[in-house]
Amino acid sequence: MPLVAFLPSVLVWAFICALVAIVAGAAAGSRTSHWKRGLVGALVGAAFGVIFLGALISVVGAVSFFLTSLLPSPLDRLSFYVTRILLNIAAAAFVGLAVGLLEVRSVPVVRRCVIVGVVFGVILSLANTVFDSIASFVLAPAFPGDGFVSVLISVVVFGLVPMIVRAAVDVALAVAAFRFVRRRWGAAPPATAAGT
Repeated sequence: MPLVAFLPSVLVWAFICALVAIVAGAAAGSRTSHWKRGLVGALVGAAFGVIFLGALISVVGAVSFFLTSLLPSPLDRLSFYVTRILLNIAAAAFVGLAVGLLEVRSVPVVRRCVIVGVVFGVILSLANTVFDSIASFVLAPAFPGDGFVSVLISVVVFGLVPMIVRAAVDVALAVAAFRFVRRRWGAAPPATAAGT
């Protein structure tokens, strides 16, 4: 499969993990810049996206199939969302660990960054799942027919618009979570991008 096919998923993982890294870094209380935290999270997210699409695709399919067979009939459709939440938890844990090690390499601080990262990752995953469900329900009746113009409209309406709105919701959640975490642990404001 060409690398271009991996790009959208890798970018989504990088974006989400960058937000998780910034929020998790607020729990450390150090002066590392938001840019450095976000870059670390984006790199971890990009790597996770490549691994997920490459090596883990069969594992994810097996987990989804197992959940589908495990859940009762009305709930078996939720297996995809449960699998996505589990993947977000795993990615957020790695991001929290990376940010915690970047900050001060203290076991309590690293543990706190991992916990905050996982909790915020779950919040983002649940919010995105609810948003995707609502968007598909609202936009499904507007699905156009065949033809080039219809395909172009569907790409914009079903692809770009929901992606932009969901990104805005994710950023708003990250800002609220960052303020809460910084207030909870009294983290000092980070240095500028040229800082440590």
